[in-house]
Amino acid sequence: MNIIDGKKIAQKIRKDLKKKILLSPIKPGLGVILVGNDPASKLYVSLKERACREAGIKFKKILFPAKISTEKIIKQIALLNRSKSIHGIIVQLPLPLHLPTNKIIDTIDPLKDVDGFHPKNIQKIMGGKKIVEPVLTKAIWQLIRTALKNKNGQGLKCAILGKSDVFLFPLQIILKNKGLDVDRFNLKNIKVKNLKKYDIVVVAVGRPDFLNGSMFKKGAIVIDVGINKSKNGQIIGDVNFSTTLSVKGWITPVPGGVGPLTVAMLLENTYLLFKKQYGLHKS
Repeated sequence: MNIIDGKKIAQKIRKDLKKKILLSPIKPGLGVILVGNDPASKLYVSLKERACREAGIKFKKILFPAKISTEKIIKQIALLNRSKSIHGIIVQLPLPLHLPTNKIIDTIDPLKDVDGFHPKNIQKIMGGKKIVEPVLTKAIWQLIRTALKNKNGQGLKCAILGKSDVFLFPLQIILKNKGLDVDRFNLKNIKVKNLKKYDIVVVAVGRPDFLNGSMFKKGAIVIDVGINKSKNGQIIGDVNFSTTLSVKGWITPVPGGVGPLTVAMLLENTYLLFKKQYGLHKS
């Protein structure tokens, strides 16, 4: 089994971005809203902050207590929408249960929707006209391309497994637009014994060791998006890594696969939105 080193790919993207940003007299800016004290969310925001600062992207973090009202968050988003120094906006998910996630995301200016979750941007993706692709989807495609050695993969059969249509739907559309033959599954309709007919399997169900090597065809590309804790406290994915190593294909490790590349794609999207807003797309 070949291991796809997401960390190495991410380092190159971040290095190239840093060079471009150094040459720009105006610097990109990213605004992040964090609600509550969820440890995982705080960790993810700190990783994004460090990555932005290393790349030369200005980082504005807005912290709210868990019991904040929807109106106050929307008011803050409106300020970020109007800010000329902020070019990308993130609301760190998940939000506390009392807050309407979709309503809040919908108030982000589509031109500053760095995560690519805004309904208008999803519609553009469906029509083949995008502002930016969702960062996670970009990371997954980059990992697949690496395994394909930058070939297009036209006609390859791909299965995507997940819990959230917010993730699955745009991923399916984008991978189809790349030429893959894509089937989408959730926990209710997946039959793991059928996975052997797929050349590529992307899994994001949030269940440790949900899949193992016996379920994949020889030579399969396996993209593990899951982040879970094992019984002994180790970070592991949705795929049993050791059993999958016997499959003579490609797999992403957890950690070190999808995660680092997702952060790199966040920086790249921030830079792309910055260029669009300042009309620098030809530079």
